[in-house]
Amino acid sequence: MELSLIHADGNFNELGIVDFVRYDGVISLEPKADGNDWVIEIPAEDFERYGFALGHYLYFPGGEWGGRIESLHHVFQTHP
Repeated sequence: MELSLIHADGNFNELGIVDFVRYDGVISLEPKADGNDWVIEIPAEDFERYGFALGHYLYFPGGEWGGRIESLHHVFQTHP
């Protein structure tokens, strides 16, 4: 089964399907959602191409995975 990661604006208007995958999620069995978290790593060229912004949403349709973009962090890596 293949899942499509949807990118939507702050009003849930779909902007497209994200075609890269580097996803890490944590699901907690705690009653509070504070233990639940997810991170998506986006190569710089894809970040610019998709136009991700604070307040946008990323989600997998038909389920509970995904959420609102609440923070963005740039990480620079050097390769040997």
